[in-house]
Amino acid sequence: MCHEGSWYESLREWRLGDGGKTKLWEDKWLGDESLATLFPRIYLNSHQQHACIKDAGVRRGTNGFGN
Repeated sequence: MCHEGSWYESLREWRLGDGGKTKLWEDKWLGDESLATLFPRIYLNSHQQHACIKDAGVRRGTNGFGN
C-alpha cells in the first residue's frame, strides 16, 4: 500500500525564519512529535507553554548560546 503523505513528510523541510510563527512546545518542528509530547514534564513546568521560538529563552552573544 502506498502512503502518499509519508514520502512528502519525510522530504519536507521546516524554515523557521525568525521563529515568530512557530510555537516552541506545540508545533512539530523538530521531528514527528511536538516537544510538549516528547517532554511532558518539562512542558507542564514551563512558564512559556504557548511561546513562539522567537520569544522563548534568552539570547546571549552572537550565536545565541551565551558566547
